[in-house]
Amino acid sequence: MALPSICTFDWTESDSVWRAVVEAVARTADTTPFALPPVSTVIDPDALDTLLRRPDDDGCRTRQLTLCFVFAGYWVLLSSSGRGYLYDSA
Repeated sequence: MALPSICTFDWTESDSVWRAVVEAVARTADTTPFALPPVSTVIDPDALDTLLRRPDDDGCRTRQLTLCFVFAGYWVLLSSSGRGYLYDSA
């Protein structure tokens, strides 16, 4: 049985993927982004942006990519389509 996400967000609305993750986790946890650990403790923020924002060789973002990692007590699932999902990691 799949668990329902507790938060969905569109990371394309932010200037960086990692910033969208931090802001979504902060909203969900009812805290400020500054109260969270640095995202770099679990994933390289520049690599995250490069993997998801980089266009394919033809200039389009057509490849399908999904990344998943745990950050600040939440499973973070990011899709190359621009959607992000948070799940409780407990």
